[in-house]
Amino acid sequence: MTEMQKSVSLTLLRFAAMLIVTWAVLVGAAMGAGRALPGGGVIAFDCGGDIHLLDVSRGYERSLTDKIETGLYSFSPAWSPDGERIAFIVGTDYEFLGGRIYVMDMNGGNVRQISNVAYAFNTLSWSPDSTHIAFGPGTRVDGNIYVIDVESGYITQVNREPVQADWLMWSPTRSEIAFVSWNSENGTIFTIASDRNNIQQITHNISYIFRPAWSPDGNQIAFSAGSEILHEIYVINRDGSNLRQLTNNNMSNLNPTWSPDGQQIAFEFGQFYGDNPQIYTMNADGTNLRQLTHVFCARPLVPVWRP
Repeated sequence: MTEMQKSVSLTLLRFAAMLIVTWAVLVGAAMGAGRALPGGGVIAFDCGGDIHLLDVSRGYERSLTDKIETGLYSFSPAWSPDGERIAFIVGTDYEFLGGRIYVMDMNGGNVRQISNVAYAFNTLSWSPDSTHIAFGPGTRVDGNIYVIDVESGYITQVNREPVQADWLMWSPTRSEIAFVSWNSENGTIFTIASDRNNIQQITHNISYIFRPAWSPDGNQIAFSAGSEILHEIYVINRDGSNLRQLTNNNMSNLNPTWSPDGQQIAFEFGQFYGDNPQIYTMNADGTNLRQLTHVFCARPLVPVWRP
């Protein structure tokens, strides 16, 4: 190799190294600030007892929490509607005991505990104005629906009659909360007004329903349902009409979440409570299925797309 060839090769290597470093800095800055890189947005999920962020288009992933307290899990992330903060639960075992509610900035900073009671279970959901968070202790405690003021920590009960509520989700456009009621063995989706006891039944004759998720325009609800071990993703209109099944793969398809433009749905795919579930996306009509993550997590990932 001539001296000129060596010089050209060295220059190319330096240029390539500069591009790699520049890209790494841009990716880290974008994810650290919680901004989406071009082409897909950001999904928060829990894995290994910590909250993670995933860039949808690039596959870049990073952890936001690092065992806030020794021996405790961080789980069930929920984006504020403005996309600036993430609420999550910290507890000893998120399958059975629930935990306390925390809030942090989208880059993992400014972590603070907002609830002193340790019975928030499985899902949190922000009010459209980002001032309150709906939560519930689940049917393992009292099955009621509660709302906590993010600034004061003051807690109020929403329902006046027993509802056996689980998997709460606040509408992004209305003052109502969707939830799964276990008054029956199979579970049923209802909505309840957050300021009064006006309850409406949405689903009928569907078994083993989990985690309803509102579309960004508040007109549709995605959810998973099926049997004890197999679940498919469904979508239904807010008034209970136009039920349609999006997946059909004889696996466990859980925890749907809509993209900000309502064009895609991300969800957890794998065996029900089996090892190594992954996050997949599909179009809102069930087409164009693709895998996003290649992580090892022994527990549900519970993905939530940043608004």
